Amino acid sequence: MIKIRDYKPNTPEWVMAKFFSCWKRRAWSQILDYVQPSWVARHAEPNRFLRYSLHRLVNAEFVQRNATTEVVAVYLMKISRKTYAITTEMTYAVRLVRKGKKWGVDPSSLI
Repeated sequence: MIKIRDYKPNTPEWVMAKFFSCWKRRAWSQILDYVQPSWVARHAEPNRFLRYSLHRLVNAEFVQRNATTEVVAVYLMKISRKTYAITTEMTYAVRLVRKGKKWGVDPSSLI
């Protein structure tokens, strides 16, 4: 599992680690602190949407950094999640977007 302590605070990697930690603990209200604000604004009940879309996180491992600019960062992640009794493992290009000084995960890259 990706570990928060391995990254400097407020970096894209740290935000992503916090997001995955909240997902693993199923802390749906807290996870919104690490989600792209414009994504949150587009959904009437964003925490409920995430709860039903993301299912249960089993593991998340960093594979590689694909791209990083001043406003966008993309990381290749191997994610295992459990839906009902079936565990699946897939690789996702997880995208983070920076608004002002704050980075946020774009959940659309995980759904």
